[in-house]
Amino acid sequence: MNHPTSITTYQALQRASQLLDTAAVLAAETGDANQKVCRALNQAVALLTDTSRSLVEDSLRDMESQR
Repeated sequence: MNHPTSITTYQALQRASQLLDTAAVLAAETGDANQKVCRALNQAVALLTDTSRSLVEDSLRDMESQR
């Protein structure tokens, strides 16, 4: 994330937190959803979780490289 247009580590972690909050809300909705909607919600949760993981991992690498 050293590119001039990249977001800061703080911004990346803040975004990951927002994505995980959204994933938690969607996951809570699967209990009331029919099977087709539940599958779509599960896919959305997986995507949000994977994106968040990438943001956190990139942030950790950036922090480690700045040591």
